[in-house]
Amino acid sequence: MASHAVDHHEEHAHPDAREYVMIASILTIVTGFEVALFFFTGVGHGTLVGMLMVLMVVKFVMVVGWYMHLKFDHPYFTWIFTGGLLIAIGIVLALSVLFGIFTGGEEIVRQLPAGEGH
Repeated sequence: MASHAVDHHEEHAHPDAREYVMIASILTIVTGFEVALFFFTGVGHGTLVGMLMVLMVVKFVMVVGWYMHLKFDHPYFTWIFTGGLLIAIGIVLALSVLFGIFTGGEEIVRQLPAGEGH
């Protein structure tokens, strides 16, 4: 008789509701900081793009690691998501170079919210 391999999934403790609320709160604060960062007038465009990319990576790691339970999955999935993140970073950097954000050339006009700057 052929022996059949039985697939045993390793059990792991899922985060409780308190941990999910804590992560959601941190993500909300980081998102609020991203929005506020855009409206700082003293931040150059190159610095702004760099800071937003760092915050993007922080949020990506938190969402993928906790909400998608990637830390419990096979390492293959980590490589898949990391590849997607690297492609996204490459696209943002390529567009930043294309639009001259890092060259210090012409200043990109940022629109102000309605009612300001009249």
